[in-house]
Amino acid sequence: MKFTDAQHDAIYTHDRPVIVVAGAGSGKTRVLVERYMALLEQNPDWPLNALVAITFTQKAAQEMRDRVRQALQQRLADVGGVDAERWAGLLAAMDSARIDTIHALCATILRANAADAGVDPRFSIIEPIDADLLVSDVIDRVLNALRESDVPEPATKLFSHYDAKQIRDVLDAFATRPLDDMPDTPADIMKHWQQQWRQNATIVVQHARQQPIIAEKLHWATTHTFPAGDKLTAIWDDVQQHLQNLHNGTTLDDHADALYYFAKDIKIDRGKGDLWGGKDTLQEAKDELNTLRGWARELHPLLGERPGHVDEAAAEMLPLWMTLIQRVQHSYAALKSAEDLMDFDDLEHHTANLLTTAPAVRERYLGA
Repeated sequence: MKFTDAQHDAIYTHDRPVIVVAGAGSGKTRVLVERYMALLEQNPDWPLNALVAITFTQKAAQEMRDRVRQALQQRLADVGGVDAERWAGLLAAMDSARIDTIHALCATILRANAADAGVDPRFSIIEPIDADLLVSDVIDRVLNALRESDVPEPATKLFSHYDAKQIRDVLDAFATRPLDDMPDTPADIMKHWQQQWRQNATIVVQHARQQPIIAEKLHWATTHTFPAGDKLTAIWDDVQQHLQNLHNGTTLDDHADALYYFAKDIKIDRGKGDLWGGKDTLQEAKDELNTLRGWARELHPLLGERPGHVDEAAAEMLPLWMTLIQRVQHSYAALKSAEDLMDFDDLEHHTANLLTTAPAVRERYLGA
């Protein structure tokens, strides 16, 4: 069987991780099966379940399993003697082959190590579509309880700012997503965001101040004469001041203000050619500004906006969102626990936690 160079590398490179990127119908599954078989050939002491092949869907897992079975049958037909006994044994072990979806593999590991994982081995797996329905039902219950509460709760304030669909969409999006730690009060949240902005802005500004464009534009400005009373001259006056602040200033706010100005406030749709001594001179002044503006606009996404009034409003709402999301999460978790259910996120989380916190379990699987 002839392979391309890329396919050959993917099949026979076993001393380091390999990523295969290829389009539909290019032979990825064939290459994966050949890699699987090559590993068995080069490691005659390996049992079949020493290899793990993970797919995203049951359909893909079944196709992979069928192709490996066919490959083993073909290999058995091609060999004889002692080798035939080994390949016959591998073929007989196909029912225990670790070729499955990632979630099925996680379930197998958890059930085999239920005590270490702290789970009931009799748990049932809830499919994504059923999990979505369950989350929707939990959101209904939480929102109904909020509306029917005899004592007004702070979270009801959200309904004054968002419609019901927006609230449901947010709760649905975060129902199974881990939440970052966040300060409790709006003031502390704003302080946290401002600290984050300043930490990031310090890095961006430090990089910006090292760029030669600042000195270049300052030199250009100081070696040219600007006509008094022209609107483009007013722009250049502001630009020179901000260039000086960026070059010689000592505060982060001055440096950031300069970059903000260059990115958002430079206007070049003005200026009179006759005041500048001709259109060519005016265009040169505009081109210099345009270059500076383009440079600053590339930096702007990295700098980000300084936290302001919009962020203050968001900080007021965020604790209310966190309270409501946590209520949905806790209700969903309690419902699953009562029914001994695990969704796909649970399977991944518990398996990752098991292999991280139980060294003996991890070493046993690595050794196998």
